[in-house]
Amino acid sequence: MQPPARLCLWDIQHFVITAFSHCIKLSGEARNYEFKTVHFNMLPAFHGLANEDPLSFIRKFYLVVQTFHLIGVSEDDLRMRCFPYCLKDRAKSWLFHLPERSLRTWEDIYNIFMTKYYSPQKTIDLRNKIWTFS
Repeated sequence: MQPPARLCLWDIQHFVITAFSHCIKLSGEARNYEFKTVHFNMLPAFHGLANEDPLSFIRKFYLVVQTFHLIGVSEDDLRMRCFPYCLKDRAKSWLFHLPERSLRTWEDIYNIFMTKYYSPQKTIDLRNKIWTFS
């Protein structure tokens, strides 16, 4: 019989990093889509800051993704594949904290993103500006 293994403080100090399971469920075609360096450089960035415009970001995102070649993958699948690479800092942290595989379509991603970063109050404010325009 062997004596029990001893744990030392050094063993406890090391963080164990397991494989990350993403909240976006991608199709096989989207997972296998080959990104080039030029693709990463073209994607717009969104940090989740109060002064950033999520509508402008989404417009830029759509324009950039439309320029990518669709080789065996739909445009929605390609958007789902590219979206996490656009998010930085707070926005990336927000994405990492969503439930595993909870986003199955581009519409799911778009809706949860807009709900988080484009409040209904902004819509009301813009509508009021339009109505009171002279």
